[in-house]
Amino acid sequence: MRSRVPVQFVVVVVVLFLLWALAPFGTVPAGHRGVMTTFGSPGGQVLSEGIHFRMPLAQTINLVNVSIQKGEGEGDAASRDLQTVHTRVALNYHVRPEGAVSVFRDLGNEPGQRIIIPAVQEAVKAVTARFTAEELIARRTDVRDQIVAQARAEAESLAIQRQQVTPELIRLREMENQRMAIEKWDGKFPNVAGGAIPFINVSQAPK
Repeated sequence: MRSRVPVQFVVVVVVLFLLWALAPFGTVPAGHRGVMTTFGSPGGQVLSEGIHFRMPLAQTINLVNVSIQKGEGEGDAASRDLQTVHTRVALNYHVRPEGAVSVFRDLGNEPGQRIIIPAVQEAVKAVTARFTAEELIARRTDVRDQIVAQARAEAESLAIQRQQVTPELIRLREMENQRMAIEKWDGKFPNVAGGAIPFINVSQAPK
């Protein structure tokens, strides 16, 4: 015989769910900051730790981790004497609490993947190229310090670039790329066996 779920149990579950969904407040735990979204649109206020009121169903409190986290990056780079060096770098980082809204809105709440790891990888390549393979071993402290400083600069640069990228800027860059391509074009179409003609539109003057 199949056991039936008591009706009272189902009612309790439904009531608890409704209380959770319709609760007029939310909690931001320690080590986090909150970003309130209204129908998915983030507001500009950073919510501190504690209890905050919200409109049920319409508003959601999204958490941004501002505690110290670990980021790791690895890859191959070339030393100054052109030796291939495989590196693995680990660093500790944290999101500045006042930047929680920007991290949630501009970085999809993934600063490690969007900013930190790419910055570390670029920093490793840049710094490794300044030292010979022997110096990379003998001067580890200098190499480490220069990678922390370079990674910080790279991360800040990437963050600024992401904030400044707009649809209008993308269109301007596309137009600029097309202009440069036209300037370099020698007036001849490439000999291809099939495929599309290049993007440049050439109109013939009336005879």
